[in-house]
Amino acid sequence: MKDFTEFMKTSAFPDIVIQMALRDIDSELLATVLADQGEEIRDLIFGNMSLRAVAYLKEEVKDPDSLPPGALEAAQAHLGKLLQKHLATWKAEGAFPPAPKPPEIDLSSREAIIDTFSKLMQFVRREGILPLDEIRATTTHPMLQQGLQMLVEGWDPLLMRSVLERYKESWLRAQEIEYELLIEGIDSLASRDHALVTKQKLRSYVAGL
Repeated sequence: MKDFTEFMKTSAFPDIVIQMALRDIDSELLATVLADQGEEIRDLIFGNMSLRAVAYLKEEVKDPDSLPPGALEAAQAHLGKLLQKHLATWKAEGAFPPAPKPPEIDLSSREAIIDTFSKLMQFVRREGILPLDEIRATTTHPMLQQGLQMLVEGWDPLLMRSVLERYKESWLRAQEIEYELLIEGIDSLASRDHALVTKQKLRSYVAGL
């Protein structure tokens, strides 16, 4: 591409289009694209990537003089075509109305959870993954907060699921202990145990935690 910097400045691609294009390009090729770009274009690209991906990409960007002849132009032309393709798709889907309001997180029932994730999926397809960071701040559920944060940071899906499974196990164990305390406490009340005895019995459930 003759002048990739000018192309990016004049095209003014929406963030969602840039994010869609970045998902379709190899990280090594993207590092080549940015080799001769200044802070303005690099910040535009980095702003549409996860923190983990940005940290990795910054280490991969090379001196343009070290690249094989034609490699820089070919990489930039490839990204340019991807951006134009996704822009055309985005326009065809009627994506130019004002950005939708982020969906509210409702975990009050099973149906509410299903509805919440359906709305989140529609929102992500329209706006991309990165806006989930703002939504994360609206929920107090620890596992959902952790999951949304990992999505924004760009974790591998399989690794992310493995970590969340461990969080689930810890959370379920904590819930189990809480119910055991309640049952034991009620049983102590029924048995008219001494307060000190009750306290020691209950403490045995949380010893070492």
